[in-house]
Amino acid sequence: MPEYEDRLILFIDFLGFKEHVDHTIDDPTFLDRLVHALETLREVGMEQEVFPSQQMTHFSDSVALSFRIDERSAVFWMLTQIRLAIFNLAGEGFLVRGAVTAGPLYHTSEILVGPAMVRAYQLESRIAVFPRVLIDPAVIEIARVHRSSIHHADDEEQYVRSGLAMAEDEWLWIDYISYEAYESAGAETDEYPFYLERIGQMIAAGLGHSSTSVVRKHVWLHPCYVGQIELFESIGPQEDETMEAQRSYVANLPTFASEMADALARIAAEDALQAAAANI
Repeated sequence: MPEYEDRLILFIDFLGFKEHVDHTIDDPTFLDRLVHALETLREVGMEQEVFPSQQMTHFSDSVALSFRIDERSAVFWMLTQIRLAIFNLAGEGFLVRGAVTAGPLYHTSEILVGPAMVRAYQLESRIAVFPRVLIDPAVIEIARVHRSSIHHADDEEQYVRSGLAMAEDEWLWIDYISYEAYESAGAETDEYPFYLERIGQMIAAGLGHSSTSVVRKHVWLHPCYVGQIELFESIGPQEDETMEAQRSYVANLPTFASEMADALARIAAEDALQAAAANI
């Protein structure tokens, strides 16, 4: 008889997937990029021998990955793997949204059902909203309790939080913008200036999108991007030529201030129309 288990679950999918699919019709070469991106997401959790209880379900542009919560260091491993995937996807021009939570779940190679899946989906669709992967606070406590045998609870929590950021709405999310997160994920730091430039290009395109729903998502992302430019500006010239080249490159990236102002004006105009319509 099927029974629920207490499981940690990651649910994640692509933002703007329909638009990506439409793009494959106009530009058949884009299909190769999209398929590669889907494979990148699907490869999260492929090392099944690491955790015996691991299960993964892949459907269209979404992936659900789960473990029993009592697997040691499962939280740290899951977040490390998904961080790398998010960095790789963003570098290729794809943004994702999702959530990591825990709770009762029945997950096999064929079936995925339970309150934890419902919560993960609700967090992804109703709370995450923007291009970010949220971390349920309960997940941090699971990391502390079911930690590596060689770690203190505080150490495990510190490792887990090292790649996370706190949003204005006080939700933790997987940081894929900052240099600090990029470095801690094990990415090649020499490539960071070009990575951040790619993020900026996506933001610029998103701010000018015809859909204000898309615009809002990139308005949220814009301060994260600009914050890194300002950070590199504040460091000041470096004696090391390589470091100075990187600092200068990032410090001189465009901030898209006028595009941001136009986007905010569009959003304000739409909100005013909706408010007026509601009062009729």
